[in-house]
Amino acid sequence: MIIPDYPALGPFIRSGGENRLQHVNTRRIGSSDNYHIVIIADGVIPYRVKGRRKRPHAPYGLFIQPTADLEITLTSGATWHYIQFDAVHRQRRSITRPRLPSGTDESMPSSYGTQPDPVDLWGVEIPLEIPATCLADAMRRVRWCNLHWWHGGTDYFRSNYELGLLLLDLADAATRKSATPTNWLDQAREYCIKEMVHGVSVNELATVVGSSRQQLRRRLLAECGMTPKEFIDSQRMDEACRLLRTTTYDLDKVSRLCGYSSLSTFSRVFKAHMGISPRKWRQASRLVLPTRARSPGAGHV
Repeated sequence: MIIPDYPALGPFIRSGGENRLQHVNTRRIGSSDNYHIVIIADGVIPYRVKGRRKRPHAPYGLFIQPTADLEITLTSGATWHYIQFDAVHRQRRSITRPRLPSGTDESMPSSYGTQPDPVDLWGVEIPLEIPATCLADAMRRVRWCNLHWWHGGTDYFRSNYELGLLLLDLADAATRKSATPTNWLDQAREYCIKEMVHGVSVNELATVVGSSRQQLRRRLLAECGMTPKEFIDSQRMDEACRLLRTTTYDLDKVSRLCGYSSLSTFSRVFKAHMGISPRKWRQASRLVLPTRARSPGAGHV
């Protein structure tokens, strides 16, 4: 860490909320002096960043830094989860900001100041959109935190710990991405994951890695022992297994997120690769998500 003047490192959850049953009132998140992690699990929720409107396909996640030029309105017609947190400890704000002692430099860190940015904390800039490879884990951890942080005591400490692990994963993913931009095989995998929902063609993949179809085929056979189509299908199967294990999406949604035009095609291809149907694979490999034990307390939506 390179911020010795800051108070205790977090994260420290300040509030959270979710809308799984689609009955929560609309909630707007904009520029603030807190961090937010927002997960859109289902439905359509566009957002505006730096004056530009974006409309990504659900599921997706956002890592929102303090004072970010962003606005998103979480509506009751979609399924979403969010956590608001501090990266370093600070006291709760009073109704009015306390007057600083005479001669105090307001640019210096204080318990009432703006939170430090990710580069100061983790040495890397974390992107706004959470990578697809981290999304399922982000959803699981944010849901767990929303179910427990407001209980107080050890539940609050455990929730902060879970959120801290997620933040480290995001920083690690950002570090790996910035460290290996010229690895053509990583570029191919990343493109497959990013564009999977729209479908990936061999021609598109060859263009991304700067090869012709024939060159891509030779390179993949030499590196992975797979043809381009087999490589694309393998990325689809990896993503399908991840979604089946870590989410509660129905099979039709999993098939669409993996770029298949119909559930029957997805089931046939999955069984050919894995030896069993998607439903049976999920039953055998499912990561059980926690369920709500009791009604939430104050501050939870």
